[in-house]
Amino acid sequence: PLFRSGTIWLGTLGAGIVSVDEKTLETHRITHDAAYPTSLPSDSVVVLLTDAAGSVWAGTTQGVGRANPDGGILTFFGGTGVAGQEGRIADSDITSVLPVRQDRMWLGLNAGGVELVSLEGAELQPLKHIAAGVGSPLPGGQINALATGADGSLYIGTTNWVFRADADGSHLKALPRPPDTPIYVDGLLSENGTL
Repeated sequence: PLFRSGTIWLGTLGAGIVSVDEKTLETHRITHDAAYPTSLPSDSVVVLLTDAAGSVWAGTTQGVGRANPDGGILTFFGGTGVAGQEGRIADSDITSVLPVRQDRMWLGLNAGGVELVSLEGAELQPLKHIAAGVGSPLPGGQINALATGADGSLYIGTTNWVFRADADGSHLKALPRPPDTPIYVDGLLSENGTL
C-alpha cells in the first residue's frame, strides 16, 4: 500500500514519485502514463505535501495531483484543472502547493503568479489568480514558496523577495527588505502564526 506509517515519499525530477518503506526499503514508483489521463501529470515532481485530511499533493512541471489515503486512489489534475481536459489553471508548472482548507489551496505557478483553487469533485476550479510579470501585481520571477500567517494571510516567496496578501488574495504588498540587497527566496516556514 502507498499510504501507511513508515513510508517516505520522494519527489524526483524525471522519475516521478518514489515511495520507500522504512523497514524493508522496498520501493514503489508512481509515474506519468500518457495512456491514463489521471496519472501523475509529469515525472518531474517539484513539491510534495500532506494536507489535514491525509491526502498527498504533488506539484509537478505539468500540473498538480492528489493521492487520497482512502484506498490509495490517485487523482491527478494536469494544468487544466480537470483530468484529461485542456485548460483552466493559468500555468501548469506548479512550484508550490499550500492547502488553506480541505477543499481549497493556493498553487505557486512558476513564473505565472499564484492561483487559489477549489477542489470540487474531480475538478480544480480557479477562484483567484494573482499574475506575475510586467504590469502585473507580482513582479516577474519564479514563485518558490507559499506560507500562511496567523490571520490566514498569504506569503509568497519569489526570486524577487517576499510578498504578502490578505487571505482572499487582495491587498498585495512587498515586505520591507534590507536596502540594496537582492534576495532570492527559496523557502518559507510559518509556525504557530510566525513567518
